[in-house]
Amino acid sequence: MRHLKKYNEMLSYSGGDVTKMPIIGKVITKPIGPFESGEYDVVEVIETEKGPIYVTNMWYKEWKRIPQLIHTELVEEFIPLSNESFSMYREKCDRCGGPTNNSTTMSIFNTDVICMICKEEEKKDPEYEAADIAADEAYRNGIKDFEGVMPDYTPIIRN
Repeated sequence: MRHLKKYNEMLSYSGGDVTKMPIIGKVITKPIGPFESGEYDVVEVIETEKGPIYVTNMWYKEWKRIPQLIHTELVEEFIPLSNESFSMYREKCDRCGGPTNNSTTMSIFNTDVICMICKEEEKKDPEYEAADIAADEAYRNGIKDFEGVMPDYTPIIRN
């Protein structure tokens, strides 16, 4: 979990490389002053008391690994990416069955859409780094429908 300090409020996102995370939708921003509206691909949504904050698939400050964030008050419309077979939106985590609180990410091991708690546990798996390397390689080779290195992945039970 990566923590970001924004307007005296701590925000957390899954901490992955936003340029390699699956796109879950797009936002269309409102035109403000001399700036026209724009479209941004969204890889994660952070729920806050003031409304959702959208994490885009680009860096605001790449050298600090700070992703571009778009606050709800700047958003004209959020369009979830969905088709008949896949959507990142889940009320319950595919892995643990617990509530997602509208914050999900894709498992590095398979196509499970998981909550942030399961993502943190997944990162502790000894095979995580190898799975991450395989996912990066698939991305570099243009494989858009990579189903992970362990389709039948079962998380390690921790005490």
